[in-house]
Amino acid sequence: MKSFFLEAIKAISTSGTIRPSSKYLIAKCLNSFEFEHADVILEFGTGDGCFTEQILKRMGSKGRLISFEVNPVFCKYTAKRLKQYDNL
Repeated sequence: MKSFFLEAIKAISTSGTIRPSSKYLIAKCLNSFEFEHADVILEFGTGDGCFTEQILKRMGSKGRLISFEVNPVFCKYTAKRLKQYDNL
């Protein structure tokens, strides 16, 4: 993806942000969850996959992540970026 910002601006009514989340924000949001015990996690608004990747890293081996994204550019980018994960 050339620019998260440009893609987000094109779809501002559904993107909810104009820049990717920082690693500090992601850690702050995810640190209180016990991902290793989850069977299924739903994520709404995958974006560029920065949260998605961290969720996948924290999940147990039997967990499954189901992510929803309405923007086709973000969806393709994230799917390609995270193709090594089996539980996506």
